[in-house]
Amino acid sequence: SRGLGDVYKRQVHGEQIKTWLATISTAPQKIEEIITQAQELSEKAKEFPGKASDAAKNANVSTFKIPIAASNTAVNAQTLAKGIAKLPVLKDAIKSGIENLKITVQKLKEDRSKFDEWGKQAYDKKLRLPKEIVTEIWPKDRFKPQEEKQNQPKAK
Repeated sequence: SRGLGDVYKRQVHGEQIKTWLATISTAPQKIEEIITQAQELSEKAKEFPGKASDAAKNANVSTFKIPIAASNTAVNAQTLAKGIAKLPVLKDAIKSGIENLKITVQKLKEDRSKFDEWGKQAYDKKLRLPKEIVTEIWPKDRFKPQEEKQNQPKAK
């Protein structure tokens, strides 16, 4: 039987995980750029409803459809502004996720030498599902119970 460590070794390779972590670590800077660009777009979008009628006329849209186009443009501009207001929550979630990931990576490094032993224990106890292995064998401080996960704040 292959131990849990064998599975881990086949799935997570050092260089690949380093590349992935390096990419993830740039997310806070990238989200800042996205927020800035989105706010600029939102400011420009406020002007769109007033220009929609002229743009529709220049595009040879039928007279009947011009008010619909103007109305849709106004709704889209408002929707964009509401969506952009949620970006700071996303930024906070990204930062929190990265901090949790750093802790997880450190704990995985500490536990890596124990994976084969845990895999053998799981085999002996006939545990097959990851949930069973985690709840029966994995150290209790290495995972959050479901109720804790459900109490975490969600983006509005």
